Amino acid sequence: MNFFYYFLIGHLTGDFLLQSNKIVEWKKKYFAGILLHSLIVFLSTLVIFIPYLNHILIWQCLFINFVFHIIIDYFKITYEKKNPQINPFLSFLTDQIAHIVIILFLFFLIPKNLNPYFFTEKWWFEIYQNTHLLFYLSGFLFFSYTFDIMFFIYQLSKNKTNFYSRSYYSMIIRIFLFAILFLLFLMKNYLFIANSV
Repeated sequence: MNFFYYFLIGHLTGDFLLQSNKIVEWKKKYFAGILLHSLIVFLSTLVIFIPYLNHILIWQCLFINFVFHIIIDYFKITYEKKNPQINPFLSFLTDQIAHIVIILFLFFLIPKNLNPYFFTEKWWFEIYQNTHLLFYLSGFLFFSYTFDIMFFIYQLSKNKTNFYSRSYYSMIIRIFLFAILFLLFLMKNYLFIANSV
């Protein structure tokens, strides 16, 4: 499951956290903008996979993800230009589903017993492989930047706005609520384990 989280965190970081309004506009105007954006997603995912970069399979998966990110974004932007009446929220969801499908495909390609080579110190690697932490980071990125952009695109589809500005106050509220739910989940699991001992 961890490899899925690594790809997901890399995707959410590159596709939302590190994608500015300027990059979005550049993507719409120039193919170079799509390349730059896809390269950012590639690099953000590569950084997360550093312990496994001695495996050629990981490099192949990162490259496949990079190529498909270019293809998916290119077809999304091209289709939106040819069909300006399309619902932007539906287009956004289709785009994200396509990216997740590729991530799932790559996840199933990677053997679960793959051994890391870099940064394998026990204390650090236990943190790096902690499923709860990976889940929290995924949720943190989703409920902050990803959800913010999703809400903007939903408003755009309803003709309620046409300019995106990050709402950091709303992000803080959502992250706070998610953190409380996450802590309750951890406490419930801890109490269940303690009672079963």
